[in-house]
Amino acid sequence: MHTTRIIRIAAFLTVAFALEGACAWSAEPAAGKIVTATGQVSIQRGSAAPIGAKSGVAVRSGDRVITGADGHVVIAMSDQSQLELFSSSNFTIDQYGKDADAPKRVGLFSGLLRSVVKATGGAPANFQVHTPNAVAAVRGTEWYTGYSGNEERPGYLGCDRFTDISVLSGTVNVAAVQAPDQNMDVEPGHEATLPCDGPWVTGGRELPLPNH
Repeated sequence: MHTTRIIRIAAFLTVAFALEGACAWSAEPAAGKIVTATGQVSIQRGSAAPIGAKSGVAVRSGDRVITGADGHVVIAMSDQSQLELFSSSNFTIDQYGKDADAPKRVGLFSGLLRSVVKATGGAPANFQVHTPNAVAAVRGTEWYTGYSGNEERPGYLGCDRFTDISVLSGTVNVAAVQAPDQNMDVEPGHEATLPCDGPWVTGGRELPLPNH
């Protein structure tokens, strides 16, 4: 009887702690919400099973969004910025503070991301896109970030990781993860490519940008 009682108490505490954690997670303010999602798009939240992305679903800091070969998703962020993820992409919302001047950081591990970053409340945006080998930082602009691993490109023998930047408006400051002090600005209408750990190549590969 004593052993049975201990087991029941342990089971009760396990459920209680799980519910407490779920409530704390749900109480976390949303970083944004899905505007549109087509094709295969899923959201991975912690250790829970992936959920399907659809219009109106909230996204939070820590979420991972994955699109399939036919996937496409547009996310409206809490600061009025917009993020658009295209097919075969793997993306994370690493940090997205509610305040206008709070640091905002997302990660791109494969595929193509369009960022339209807005300044709110009179403060410049503080927004970064991280890939495995690069960091792109801006203060209000529109640009595309592409990342590909395990890819061979002519002229880059021994390198299989590439970050590509294409700027439509504003200025994007880019740096290699391994050399953050060696940064440069990419102006509107220009591209830059980071092969492996650098250096950056200006006028690099033009991304195959979707039509809008």
